[in-house]
Amino acid sequence: MGEASDAIAPMGAPVLQFSVFLQNRAGSLEALIQLLHQSRVELLGFSVQDSRDATVARIVTSDPESTQQIFLEKGIPHTTADLVVVALRHAELRVGESAGTPRAVAGLAQLEALVAAFERVRQAGDLALRRRDLAIDGKEVMRLLGCGPGPHVGRTLAFLTHCVVEDPSRNTPETLHRLVETLAAEPKGGDKS
Repeated sequence: MGEASDAIAPMGAPVLQFSVFLQNRAGSLEALIQLLHQSRVELLGFSVQDSRDATVARIVTSDPESTQQIFLEKGIPHTTADLVVVALRHAELRVGESAGTPRAVAGLAQLEALVAAFERVRQAGDLALRRRDLAIDGKEVMRLLGCGPGPHVGRTLAFLTHCVVEDPSRNTPETLHRLVETLAAEPKGGDKS
C-alpha cells in the first residue's frame, strides 16, 4: 500500500474520488474509515453530504486500487470519478501576478481556465445539481424499485444526483436505470429482517 506522501498528485493531476452511499447512522463513517485502516489505506481527504436518511461520503485515499477492491468485496455501494486537485488560492495568486511572479501568473491562468470550463458546462445545461435536473424522476425510481413513495425513493434520488454531479455523462435514463438497479441489489447494511 502506498504512503500518503506518494499518493498526493501534482497540481492539476487527476486522482480517483470515491462516493460511498452510507446509511445515516452513528458510526457508519467511522466503520468505513476503520475498514480502510485495517488494509493500511489512508484517508487523504473527505467531504460528507447527508440528509435525514442517507449520507454520501466523498473520499480520496492513499491506495485507490485497494479501496476499490475492498468496496467490491464488501458490497459497499459506491461510484468513482476522476477529480482534479488544485490549490485554490485566488487572492494569493492575484498578489503574485501583480508582482510579476511567473509561477503565480501561470497558476492564476490555470485557475481561471478551470473556472471558465466549469461555467461552460453549467451554462450548457450538462450539469445536474438538483434532483429535478435528473434524466429520470421519482415515479421512474419507484417503478424500477417496485415500490411506492417513501424515504428510500428520496435516498435513491439523492444518490443519483451525487453520481451525476460527479460525472454529468451519467445523466441518461439508461445509466441512471443501471445505477438504481445496482443500488437496489446491494445488501442493506444494518437492516434487521
